[in-house]
Amino acid sequence: MVLKLKKSFKIVFSFAIAVVLIFGLLACEDKKKDNKLDMSVVYSDITRSLNLSLNYEGKHFIKDGIGLATLRSVADGDTASFILEEDGTNFRVRFYGIDTPESTGEVEKWGKASAMFTSNALENAYEIVLESSTGAAATTDSYGERYLAYVWYRNSATDEFKNLNLELVENGYSPNNCTNTIGYKYYSYFEKAAKFAEKGKLRMWGYAHDEFYSDKAIETNLKELNEDIYSFYNEETQVGSKISLKATVIALEMGKGSDSTHLWTIAQVIDGVVYTYKVYTGYSSSPTSSYLKVGHEYQMTGFIQNHYGKFQISGLEYLLGETGEGYTYRTKASTALVLDDSITYIAKYATNLKTAALVTNVERSGNELTITATTQTKIKDGLKDEVETLIIKLNVEEGYDHTELLNKKLSGVIYLSDDGNYIIPNINNVTFK
Repeated sequence: MVLKLKKSFKIVFSFAIAVVLIFGLLACEDKKKDNKLDMSVVYSDITRSLNLSLNYEGKHFIKDGIGLATLRSVADGDTASFILEEDGTNFRVRFYGIDTPESTGEVEKWGKASAMFTSNALENAYEIVLESSTGAAATTDSYGERYLAYVWYRNSATDEFKNLNLELVENGYSPNNCTNTIGYKYYSYFEKAAKFAEKGKLRMWGYAHDEFYSDKAIETNLKELNEDIYSFYNEETQVGSKISLKATVIALEMGKGSDSTHLWTIAQVIDGVVYTYKVYTGYSSSPTSSYLKVGHEYQMTGFIQNHYGKFQISGLEYLLGETGEGYTYRTKASTALVLDDSITYIAKYATNLKTAALVTNVERSGNELTITATTQTKIKDGLKDEVETLIIKLNVEEGYDHTELLNKKLSGVIYLSDDGNYIIPNINNVTFK
């Protein structure tokens, strides 16, 4: 009996403890919920407590470290382009002391939302003042391409200026990247704003849904993107869908500089038609920019973006060894060859960049041509010694004079077919000279 009583006591005691723990957890959860701030509100009490005290009248931002500016465009949450009112100078600015989520080469949660917040503030501003991060003449970032600045704005002539850098932190779009040193004179305000946003679980500090970001990709192809892009892009919100597709990289455009931007052309052959699209992977330091090579086929997942009126895919994510959903990885090697005498060799063309191919023989069977052509692979020091023979299939219209192709040089992109030969889907996609 005693043992039974002890056992019963243990059960009752354990149950009581469980009840206390459950109610404690619920209470904590309620407390957590109570700490959450309203995402529909723009918080600016801390931002409004910081005033612009420097004189900007008649000043030149680049020379004097402060001055009026006019917005040209917003790149993302912490980068924008401006024009100086004094002399019309155009330049880019990286907002000092913050780092909003990415929304261009990479795409992260709250990236598009932070870009929209910045756009709304600056596009509707009555006046914008840029203040150098150093307090003296403006300085540039480590790339030497963007000036570092605090961005102040106001909505009317009677309003006080607000520091947009600080406001982005206060609203949970960026951490405080300032340190408590003389180089960050507004540190205490930024630290207070960051603690406010973190405590209130605003945006990047919580688990709230970002309506402008999707984790689930839509399976599609380049034909659908070319023919019905607005099924994947909301004009009203200017937000593109997350999409997934398989395509071959056929070209690369690189910007200037040691860490240049990368804009790729990808292609799919569907029902004998070549459909192409642009893919932006950001700077060469990006893992995806380093991974992709012209001529290979990849599974790609990214976001549709409207870049100054032109649609492109960006936000591809590459991680060494990962081939799962959401990642970019190679599915087939050398699915296309680039035949072109004018393109200078770079490693990102792998071994798929060839010289224009000399046509040595053409045979016809109905509307199908079988072209034999010779080419050489471009390498760092010139050309490989070996001459490679290609067998290429091409469909032409009735009455086409195929004999005129003999001894001409073929330039363009050719695609690997299932039978191990190469195809030209359409004669208009290549040139014979």
